[in-house]
Amino acid sequence: MIKVFISYKTEDLSTARGVKGAIEQHADFETYLDRVDDSLLKDNPKLAQHLLRRIDECDQLLAVVGETTVRSWWVPWEIGVGSAKHYFLATYLRGQVDLPSYLERWPILRSPAHINKYCELSRRVSQERHTFLAEEDAPLRREALKARTARDFHTELRRALGQSHL
Repeated sequence: MIKVFISYKTEDLSTARGVKGAIEQHADFETYLDRVDDSLLKDNPKLAQHLLRRIDECDQLLAVVGETTVRSWWVPWEIGVGSAKHYFLATYLRGQVDLPSYLERWPILRSPAHINKYCELSRRVSQERHTFLAEEDAPLRREALKARTARDFHTELRRALGQSHL
C-alpha cells in the first residue's frame, strides 16, 4: 500500500479532497488528509509533533498549492520534512498561481490525468525502490538509494508530464 500525505492550506480543502479522491481511485493507494482538532490549530509543538507522526506514517507527499499557500507556514514545513525523508513529492497547482521558486524543484500536477500519471509511475518506482532497499543493509547506502530513487521519480514524472527538468 502506498500512502500519500496531502499537504494543503485550509482555503484549498475542497481541491485537496478532490485530489484525495482521484488518488484513492487507484488500487494500492490511500491518502492522509489532515484535519486537526481545534486544540492543535495554534502554532505549537503539539501540532508539529502531530504532523511529523502523520507524515512518518506515509510514503509520499503531495502539496496542493493555491494563491494563499505562499502565506502558509505549515505547507512549506511539511514539504521540507518530506524532502528530507526523500519522499516522492509533487505539487498539485490550484488555479493560476505564481509558484514560489522552491516548488519548481518538483513535478507540477494540474489535472486528474496528471494525478493518474503520478499514481502509475509512483506504483512502479515504489516497487523498484522497495526491492533496492530490501537488498541493502548499510544505512548510509539506503539513504543514498532513497535519494536517488526520489530524484529518478521526479525526473521521470516531469518527462511524462512534458515539463523541463531542473
